[in-house]
Amino acid sequence: MVHDTSGRPKPGRARAAISAKGRAAPPPYASLNRAKILCLDCRACFKRDRSKTGYTCPTCGGAAVDIGSAFKAPHRIATRQWEVVLFLASHGFRYRKNAGPAPRTMSEARRRVGVT
Repeated sequence: MVHDTSGRPKPGRARAAISAKGRAAPPPYASLNRAKILCLDCRACFKRDRSKTGYTCPTCGGAAVDIGSAFKAPHRIATRQWEVVLFLASHGFRYRKNAGPAPRTMSEARRRVGVT
């Protein structure tokens, strides 16, 4: 932002919203076309634009999948929960907001995707 000698912003200049990190905040619609991406190798969860067809992990370079907007990653040491998440992701399950509760156990996950 440009200031005059009195410390006030110059007239006629639009003020940019500043975030806590000192950068300009993105517009409120910027996250509408973002997807939650899950790396199947290192269990990293991040966001990317939906325009891409294939995703790679920025951490390890492995394959990553679009897991859905309602996904909340379990703790890294919760191995049973991660087994369920990886099983569902490998069978194409996506976490959606109005799809009901997500499976928590492996038996619920198998029932949900139709594998016995």
